[in-house]
Order: sequence, then structure tokens, then C-alpha cells
Amino acid sequence: MPAPVDTLKHKKSDTWEAAIAFHRRGKLAEAEAQYWKLLLERSDDDDLLINLGSALSGQEKFSQAILCFRRAIAINPENWRSHGNLGNAFRRVDKLDRAQASYQHAIAIDDSIAMLHYYLGDTLRRKEKLTRAASSLRKALELQPDYIDAFIALSAIEETTGNHDQARKTLLEGMSLRPYYTEICPGKALARTLLFFGLEDCRFRLNENFNIKISGGHFLTTELLRRQKFTKNHYHITDENLLSDISSLPPHDLIVNTIACPDRERNSLEILSRYLRENAHAPLINAPKQVLQTTRNENYTRLHNMPGMTFPLTLRAKRLRLFQTIEKSGLSFPIILRRVGTQSAVSTQKIETSDAIADYLDTTEGDEFYAIEFIDCRFKEKYFRKLRLFCIDGKLYPAVCHIDAVWNVHGGNRKTLMKKNPWMQDEEKHFLENYTAYIGIENRRRLESLHAIIELDFYGIDFTLMEDNSILIFELNAAMRHSFVHAETLPYLTPYLSKISDAFEAMALRKMTAR
Repeated sequence: MPAPVDTLKHKKSDTWEAAIAFHRRGKLAEAEAQYWKLLLERSDDDDLLINLGSALSGQEKFSQAILCFRRAIAINPENWRSHGNLGNAFRRVDKLDRAQASYQHAIAIDDSIAMLHYYLGDTLRRKEKLTRAASSLRKALELQPDYIDAFIALSAIEETTGNHDQARKTLLEGMSLRPYYTEICPGKALARTLLFFGLEDCRFRLNENFNIKISGGHFLTTELLRRQKFTKNHYHITDENLLSDISSLPPHDLIVNTIACPDRERNSLEILSRYLRENAHAPLINAPKQVLQTTRNENYTRLHNMPGMTFPLTLRAKRLRLFQTIEKSGLSFPIILRRVGTQSAVSTQKIETSDAIADYLDTTEGDEFYAIEFIDCRFKEKYFRKLRLFCIDGKLYPAVCHIDAVWNVHGGNRKTLMKKNPWMQDEEKHFLENYTAYIGIENRRRLESLHAIIELDFYGIDFTLMEDNSILIFELNAAMRHSFVHAETLPYLTPYLSKISDAFEAMALRKMTAR
């Protein structure tokens, strides 16, 4: 909702002007203090209560905010802002039925406000009412044709419901009108960041919780550049739009290239690289030129001769040449096949014989594939282990020690296998508490030496230790998620994940001050 409301209903005062100024500058605690003073004299001013509620909401004081908005409605039931802001507060505390009712009340008063229809659509989407959500979002776009948030949300619903062509059309239409949106820091921002995303192959979709997510190919900054500290401008590269938008980019102090998969977003990375090469720009995290070199086959070429490390032989081939490429290489079975451009377990299978290649291709879409040497590296005889370190500004930070009963180790087992096995948790704690002692000082030095080759400010390394204590690298790129989701199941992760967030923030601030 628009805030603050600068009303002319009552005579203004120095206190009112100060409150509005604090509010507009994001100094919400100071604005709140001024609003409380005014409320002693103007307790029947619904606009004042709306502003106070907005300042409280911005500080996540939702219970108090809700009381303010309800009081404003009691004074003036026909003010759509009161109902809309009440809906926002209810939505932030996941009271979606009440949020929906509040937005509907606001729309009944004034149905010409695009953001009311957007927030109603957003609420319906979270309630899994996708058809009705899409209808509300289309109404928002009818009222405000460049409403980028509505375009993204609508395209995500269309993508998730199987209308892929229309989803792509919706997304590109929105980006042609306004390719960026802004997350405003609720307080005083440490920096204004410009985050670049690529939409050459990536899409928006709804995840299992019906939240909007970009479909891979990027690293997320939710926990790396936290909204309480940074204003974030999200710019989406489509075709060569960036090269014609240079003069209209939002003000920023730092550029973060979140594009992390050169297999999916090569053109986006090349366009961003050209923009950075041809224009003076703010400090940068993750140069696209270096990201372009982190495909699986390029990593094999660069790293397979590193002393004390093994990087499995990795081949890349078109569908029609896959069998011949594998046969010519002499790669021994079993092998791993995966479609180029996929992460996690998507499209990944262990292939036991050459005859099974045809079966894999019959059931897997895609034009190009990786064939990867399978190295059977077990942990405690019947388990498998994956260690992850993040490299931030050249320094390593331990993230996880996954232990699983299957070779393709992934984080989903945390809620099942690792949660039920204290010894697995103890193993992870040992790694997190002192990863140098866990892997050995020589292995730490070997992993640290990779930074001079990779030359990225932020990336992850997935690996394990072989029987001779040498390193087996599974994967190395920036397309690795940093979140606190698994800390909900295993709380001991929290302080180590926090160190990763803090390190990224420190790097961002260092780059800004080193200009």
C-alpha cells in the first residue's frame, strides 16, 4: 500500500512533517515515535492511524499494526487504504482468509487500484486458488500495464498449470515494458544493489509451497543480501534489452550477477559481459566472463590435473552423438548421464550398460547431455557423503556434510535419514566445527588454490574424500543454494549458515568501499 499518506484533512504541524520525512526515508522507528505524539491530539484521524500502522508493519510489529488499521476502519469504513493495509498485515502473518476479505473490502470501495487486485491475486495464489488468482492479476495488469510483479506472478501460475507458451509470452511482454522491480529495504539500507537475472531459458514457476521461484540457473540472495539491510533491484535480461536500457537502470551502489548456469543462460551472460565491458559500472560480484567457464566439461578441462584432486571425466555431446562419444572415449560403465542445464537430481541417472543409454534417451527430453565418469566412493562402507564449502571473497566456509544411503546424495534426506541418525549429525557437526581438521590442512590448501583458477567472488564446491584422503570433486559453480531451510530440522546448522550470510554481506560492503 502507498505510504505514508500525506493528508490535508487536518492542519499540518512540524511533528507531522517530521514524521512524513522519516517515513519516506525509511526511518520507521523515528516516524513511529512522531506518529504516536500526534495520536495524542488526533486520535480520530484515520490517515494518521494508517501511517502509524504502516510504520509498525515495516518493523514487523504486525499485531500493533492490525490494531491501528482496524481503528482507522472504525473511524472511516470507506477508506480503501485502511482495508488494503490491513490485508497486507494479515498476509504477512499468513492469515490469508482475513487478508483476502480485507482486499475484497478495499476493492468494493475502489476497484481502480491495481495493487489491490495484485495483492488479492497474490493471496489467492498462496491459497492455491490459481484460476481466481490469475483473474485478479490480469485485472491488475489491465489497470497498470507495466506492473512487473503481476506479470511475473501470472507467468508463474501459467507455467505451473502447464500453459508454457502463454507463460513465456506473458513474461516477455512484462519485461518489454519494465524489466526490473525493486525490493525496498524497510530501514536505512547499507547499499542499493542491482541484481541481474537471465531469462534466456529460465522461467518463473510455483514451488511445492506455491511460492514464486525462478527455475534454477541462478543463486538466490534472500539470505545473502537480507532485505533488512539492502535495497535490491532485480533486473531481468531478455535478448539484448540491457544494452538499450543503460540510461534507465535504477540507481545502485553494487552489481550482483546472480546468473550461475552458463548451460542455460549463456546469451544472458554474454550480454551482461558486453555491458560491463563497454560501460563504466559499480563494483561487481561474480564477473559473467568467469561464470561462462564453469560448465561441467570446462571445469573438467581446467581441474582434472590438479594434484591431490580427482575431477571425474566429463563429456558433452548432442543426443544423436552421445553413444558414439561415450564409446570413443573409452569411458567405463557404470556412468552418469544428465541433461545439460539441469541441477540437483533432475534428469540424472546412473547407467549400468551401453544398452541402457537408449532407454535413458527414450525417457529424457533434451538435445545435449553430459556423460560423467562414475566413481564409487562410499562412506563407512554402505553410505555416501557430500561435503560442501562456499568460497566467498577467496575464503572457504563450511555449509553441509550430507550423508545418504544412495549415491546421488541430496538435501531431502535431512528430514528423514539424517534426522533419525545422531551419528550422522555428529559427523556433520565435526565438519562444520573445524573443516580443516576434518579434511586435512593439505586438502584445505588445495581447495583454496582453486580460487585463483575459478576467479569468482562466490561459488560452491561439492566434494568428498576418497580412501586415500584425496579430494573427489562432484561439482563446482555458483548455482548452489544458500538457505536456512534445513536448519529448521537440524538447528545446529544455524550459526554456520549465518557465517556464510555475514561473509557475503561483508564482501559486498568491502567492494563498495574499495571503489
